This record gives sequence, structure tokens and C-alpha cells, in this order.
Amino acid sequence: MVPEYISNNSINKKLTNDLISQLISLLIIIAVVIYYVANKEWRSTSIFGFILIIGLVVILEAFLQIPAIKKRPTFSSNGPVPLVLYNLCILLAVIFYIPLYSPFIFAIATIIFITVYYKGIYSVFFSIINLIALVIIYTIKYGYPNLPNSHIYPYLLIMVGTAFAGIVQRAGSMDAKIRKELSDTSLKIANDRLQLSSLINGINDSIIATDNEGKIIFYNSSLLKLMHVEFVEINKPFSDLIKLYDDQSNLINFFNIFVPELERQNIQNLHIIDSSNQKKYISIDISRVVSEKLNKQSAGAIILIRDITRQKSLDNERDEFMAVTSHELRTPIAIAEGSISVVLNNKLLEALPTELKDNIDNAHKSILELANLVNQLKDLSDIEKNNLQLQYEYIDPENILNEMKDRYIEDAKNKNIDFSIHFEKNIQKIYSSKAYLDMILESLLDNALRYTDKGSVTLGVHQSSNNPNMIIFSVRDSGMGISNSDKDRIFTKFYRAEDYTKKHTKGAGLGLYLTKKMTDAISGKIWFESELNKGSIFYLAIPMNQNK
Repeated sequence: MVPEYISNNSINKKLTNDLISQLISLLIIIAVVIYYVANKEWRSTSIFGFILIIGLVVILEAFLQIPAIKKRPTFSSNGPVPLVLYNLCILLAVIFYIPLYSPFIFAIATIIFITVYYKGIYSVFFSIINLIALVIIYTIKYGYPNLPNSHIYPYLLIMVGTAFAGIVQRAGSMDAKIRKELSDTSLKIANDRLQLSSLINGINDSIIATDNEGKIIFYNSSLLKLMHVEFVEINKPFSDLIKLYDDQSNLINFFNIFVPELERQNIQNLHIIDSSNQKKYISIDISRVVSEKLNKQSAGAIILIRDITRQKSLDNERDEFMAVTSHELRTPIAIAEGSISVVLNNKLLEALPTELKDNIDNAHKSILELANLVNQLKDLSDIEKNNLQLQYEYIDPENILNEMKDRYIEDAKNKNIDFSIHFEKNIQKIYSSKAYLDMILESLLDNALRYTDKGSVTLGVHQSSNNPNMIIFSVRDSGMGISNSDKDRIFTKFYRAEDYTKKHTKGAGLGLYLTKKMTDAISGKIWFESELNKGSIFYLAIPMNQNK
């Protein structure tokens, strides 16, 4: 769960010692009285006075520990009653038993320090009044001490005691302020922790925090539900708690798929087996935690695990439906397209009214768009089921670019868009799937021309500067670009950008998803750079030597 912080009670326990200070001050009084009584140096032999002092001490401590009494401000450890009784004990002890001008002066100083430091400003007045009363009563009863210039000692004792009490009170008030700030801060941390804990435990997705060794620091309650357990041991390695399996049910090591250099990472197509032997499909989002103290090195990770079992089931049902539907639609669509093509190529079409010819032409275009959508659904079904039939061959990148130029130059001219190609000289051939490479580039060029109203589209290829075994194709356009809110989902199935309706473009949101899937199938990588209303650049990195 969420780690504990130092509580308000813990700080108070460490910083406030009211009960201890009471016991120390009372023990000092008792010890000094017993010392002087034992050595027969007391001023009066009244046993009643001695019993009175000890009785006051004992009764005071017992009285102040009664719960009902402790709750009352007057009798609390900071209230006036304990302070009066403490000082009364000191006064009686000095008057009846203990010489004032003796080592007991240090005992008085200690008691003043303890009471003033822990009891606050009110105890300063009690201590000063008590000190003045002590000196006056003692001097009246026993006279001045037998010392040179003895008449100045009472005044000196009062001045020094008063100054000492003031200094201690100032230090105590500063300490009390700091203790209050720490207490308030501790209370705020506790409240923030409670809110954070409630928030994290209220999230349906499982959240796990690990240190830089992959050991679990905390987790939320959704993890228990995901794993179907009642408890997860803190400091347990993540890989020991959750066993990850890929699509082929092969056990994979978490650290083999986790890339510490990436700030964020999303891993799909995984599943786990919980404690009840249930298979659950999951997706994992990993955010790296960077420590400033470790020079921005990785200090662990926050792992978010989403249970997508139901979504996976719905996706499988949908894929099955699309596979059946696309298969059943291909034949009637082919027949309809062929029939309309025959009509369009018939000489009798010329005799028909213009409006009717336009309707037939629009019907032909629509049936072709429907055929394209059905083909995309068929490709999607094949990819989702891994029914890929790849044929590899040596491909000349320069020839690919020239073929694409011949294929799209007319479409670009019809939109008054400048279409160009750019390639490095003497670029080497690659060994890959030409059919998939053609489809990937066609998809990227289709999008570039579709979302560009003016300007240019450029298709290029160059050798990778970072990896000599990779070549990179690029499709640059000056079109509408992609907003930041769309960038993370641009390769998602059935997703279309927010502004697509404004462009009146048609499509099912499968093009870039299929492009990404086909890129993965030939061990390539695809990414893009884009700025809204300024255009986009899509990059396709293909290994030069592909062996399947």
C-alpha cells in the first residue's frame, strides 16, 4: 500500500516531554530535600513540613494523571495549577529545609529551565515571583549570607534568575513555534497521504511503484483484485509477483522488455495467470522515476497495469465479425463494380443525360471506396490473426521511389500540389517484403495528399546515420498537421483525428493502424513529427538485411 509518513503523534512524542519534565523537576526537589534531611542540615526539624512537601509532590502527580482531570485546561500539564504547586513545593523546601545560598541554587536553576522551557511564557512569571518570594522570605528569616558584600547577593540572585528565565522562555518559545510548524506540516502530510491513498485506491487500474532494483515499494488495492490475492509483500521483486506471458504464452522477463532510458513506455499483447488460474490480458504503462539526488538517474518506476480481458474478448468477436463480413461482401462488391465498369465503358453511355452519367460515375467511385474498406478489413483480420504471408526479395529503394512518383504524380497535379522524390546516390538494396513496403508507402502518401490542400509532398530515402544496417523512408507534407491531443493515438485502430470532419475526408481510421502493423511485421519502425497547420513528416526505418 501507500508508504507511511511520520504521524503528528510521532512528532509530538519526540518533541514534547511534559510528563518527563514534571517527573524530573519533582525528583530534583525530593532528592535535594532527602539529601539535606539525611545530613541533618535542614533549618527546621518539623517532620510535618517534610511530610507535607513529599505529600504535595505525590498527590500532585497522582492527581494530574486522572484522565478526567488531564482533559481540563486548568489542571493540564500546561495549566496554572501544576505550575503553582511546583513552585509552592520549591518555596516550602527552601524555607524549611534547604539553605538558599548553597549548591541547591543549581537545582533551582534546573527546575526553572525545565518548567519555563516546556510550560511557556506563563511559567516565567511564576518562576520569577517564586524566586523573589524565596529570596525575601529567606532573607527575612535567616538574614544575609555569611559572605563579603552579602547584602547584594539577594538582588544579584533575583536579577540573574530573572534573566535566566527570560532567556529560557525565548528559547522555549522558538522551539514551540518550530514544534507547532512541524506538527502542522505533519498533519498536512498525513491528510495529503490520506487523500492520495484514497485517490490511488479508487483507480480501477493496478498501480505499482518499484525502486531501481525492481522491488515493489507500494501498490493500490486494484492490484489485489487483479492478482486475486489478499496481500502483496512489500520489497518483493515485481518479476516474482507478476509472471508475464506473450501472445504465444511464452514466459518473458519484465526487465527484458523494460527500457530504463525511456521516460514512458507502453507494452501490449501480454497476459498473466492469477492465483485462481484465470488468464487475464493486460496492457502495461511504465513511467520512469528520475532522482535529482542521483544526477537524474533512474530511481525506479511507476507501473500501471490495465486489465483488458473484456476488451480483448470484444476485439476478438469484432475481428471475427469483420473477417466474415469482409469475406461475404467481396463477391457482391466485385460483381457490382464490374457491372458498373461495363456501363461506364459502353458507348451507349454517351447518349445518356449528363446528370445520369454523373450518378453512375459517383456510384462507381463509391463502390471502389467500399471495396477498399472491405480489403482493409480483410487485411486487418489477417494481421490480427497473424495470417501473414510475407515474401522477401531484394528491393532497390530508388526504383520504389520512382514507382511511387509515377503512381501519385497525377493525383498531386489534380490538387495543384508539388510532388517530388529525393534519394541518396548509391544507396544499397534492401532485403524485405516489397508488397508490404508498397502498401506502407501508399498509405503514407494517400494520407499526405488527402490532408494537404496546397504546398508540396516529398518522398525521400536515406541511409540511417545511427544504424548503418537501416535505411529510412520519409514522407513530408505541408498539410494540416496533427494536434498534440491526437499524437498519442494516431496509430490506434479505428481512430481518426479530431479535425478530420472539417476536412471532409473519408475513411474508417484503419490506414495508419494497418501501416504500423505491417511495419512491425517486417521488423521496421515508424514514427512522425508534426505541428498543427504546418505539416507532418512520417519516417519508416527498414532493416537492410531481413531474414525470415
